[in-house]
Amino acid sequence: MDLTAGMLTVRAGKRGRTRWVALHPSTLAPLQDYAAGRVSYGGAVFFRTDRSDHVSYHAAASTFTLLRQPLGATAHGRTRLPRIHDLPHRLGVRRIQTWHADGVDVDAKIPALATYLGHAQVSDVYWYLSAVPEPMELISTRFQTYADAGHDDQPDDARGGNR
Repeated sequence: MDLTAGMLTVRAGKRGRTRWVALHPSTLAPLQDYAAGRVSYGGAVFFRTDRSDHVSYHAAASTFTLLRQPLGATAHGRTRLPRIHDLPHRLGVRRIQTWHADGVDVDAKIPALATYLGHAQVSDVYWYLSAVPEPMELISTRFQTYADAGHDDQPDDARGGNR
């Protein structure tokens, strides 16, 4: 954890890879408080529990379950309550929605999002575009605008004309 640079290094993450996660400035003060108040047991692990030198997925998921209700996370409009591993998915969907709404070239940004989310392949991020209705609506609207403007990139013989 580099609290000065605002960078978290995740070692042995998905598929054993290391990645770097930029932290939002609003997280730095609480993380500094956490670092000041925790007992150091040496080593490079920043997050730990009272019983272990690391936070297991089970411990993180259990804590998230306890925090879900006080944080206001509900199943409203969903098939189930949010799970901890839904958070990266939500981040990906929201980021893509924001880029579309702002007119950003999403294809140019997808590699950075893939890296941030820890995906090995850029193509692994594209399913976020089809997993939730809101991005699909944005994409559909953009395509309709494109089509209405008379763009038709198909060759004449693909449309059945000029054979």
